[in-house]
Amino acid sequence: MFSLRLSRKILAFALAVGFSLTVLSGCGVKAVAYDEYGYFGSLTRVVTYEELGEDKTKIKNVLNDVDGAISLSVEGSDVRAFNDAQPGETIEISRVGYEIFTLAMQAYALTDGAYNPAVGLLVDLWGFSPRFNDSDYAPVKPYDRERQSVPNAKYIEAFKKEEVTDFGEVKLLKEDSKYYVTKPNTSVEVDGVTYSMQIDLGGIGKGYAADKCAEIVDKRENYYVSVGASSLVLGANAKTPDGAPNEGSWKVTLASPRGESSYMSVFAKNVSASTSGDYERYFVQDGKRYSHIIDPSTGYPIDNGVATVSLFGATSAEGDTLTTALMVMGRNKAIDFIRNNLTGCKVAIATYEGEAGKVYTNMSDSDFELSSSFEIEKF
Repeated sequence: MFSLRLSRKILAFALAVGFSLTVLSGCGVKAVAYDEYGYFGSLTRVVTYEELGEDKTKIKNVLNDVDGAISLSVEGSDVRAFNDAQPGETIEISRVGYEIFTLAMQAYALTDGAYNPAVGLLVDLWGFSPRFNDSDYAPVKPYDRERQSVPNAKYIEAFKKEEVTDFGEVKLLKEDSKYYVTKPNTSVEVDGVTYSMQIDLGGIGKGYAADKCAEIVDKRENYYVSVGASSLVLGANAKTPDGAPNEGSWKVTLASPRGESSYMSVFAKNVSASTSGDYERYFVQDGKRYSHIIDPSTGYPIDNGVATVSLFGATSAEGDTLTTALMVMGRNKAIDFIRNNLTGCKVAIATYEGEAGKVYTNMSDSDFELSSSFEIEKF
């Protein structure tokens, strides 16, 4: 069940904007176990002070299972099977896929569609799907262009219609220890070509993977797990440098959304965190930035001044959906949503109002160190 709980442990501290994780382990002391895994087109890092031993295999199995559920590149994945299915078709999926679908559906309902994994057609239309990263990419679909650019408006209008974006119409079923999903029996047509719902569960899948990997190493207490630099689970840190704020915390350096090396440092422990931002995947046309975060209501990349949102206090999977939704909502609506629904969480919303950077947060002054010219406003 989707719940806004304080992760598996008590929320000790929070802040964020685009994770660039740098760990202070103590005076010259390095973590004993430092393992990295390449999945989801990104890097998963697991750090502990004890050797991982057989847990290495368990972690790799988790990552394989999640990749087999959410990957848009792996043929036969649950998401690929859904996207390839005909409207109205029911397909069998994995238990992991079922759990991720369930979390996504709960988040879709909670955020009134601001988080919507059924914008897959729009993400592909704007050139942000994984296939565009291939070195041998070539246009193959009717709406493809030679390079990222603003697409034809007729496709935007078609691909934002409820027939292909109403994720609430997806049906899940568990029966006799098997799991199924049914694709909505609707579609749209453009120039004689029919298009059905396409989904992307990449964001929430990374958070889910971080949560599951953390469960494996959680018995060690002193650890952290980072998936794709956007989904993070922190245990404690037994080697916090003398004098550092919040004893037992990891020091986390946060990347600036506009290219500076960092703009904040935080000290956090025993908490999950997630971040979404417009700074990693985007293109610029005629001086205007277009990011990969699509507003389902308009069919266009968000354009509301919000550059990144980070959240501590939900599970990493939940946080992945919420940070995306808050970016889509825009500053004012996001703040209202946080006040009404996320009272157990700490959130930072970084915006650009003109050239000036500003952070809106519900954190106290002792929670963070500001290392740039960003102005802070509390809510």
